[in-house]
Amino acid sequence: SAQRWKLFDQKLDSGARLAMGFAKDYNIPRAVMYDQTLDSNNPMFDLNRQLISEQRDITILTQKSLEELIKKVKSKKNSKPAIQTNLFE
Repeated sequence: SAQRWKLFDQKLDSGARLAMGFAKDYNIPRAVMYDQTLDSNNPMFDLNRQLISEQRDITILTQKSLEELIKKVKSKKNSKPAIQTNLFE
C-alpha cells in the first residue's frame, strides 16, 4: 500500500500502466479484471476503468467469465490428444 512504501499522491499501478501501454502499442489484446457492482468505487480499479473507457473492445474479466474460462481450460486438459507412436505414421 501507499503507506507501507511512503508513496503518497502517487498511483501504485505504474508497472501495470507501462505493460498495458506496451500491449496497446504492439497490438497485443488486453484484458482487465473488473466487476461494475463490486469495483465501481474502489480506487484500486482506476486504471481498469480508464482502459475500459479508452478501448471498448477490451476483454473484461469478471467472476463469471473467469469461471467459464477455467472450465474451458480444464476440459481441454482432460481431453487427451492422440499420441503418434511411429515417426512416419
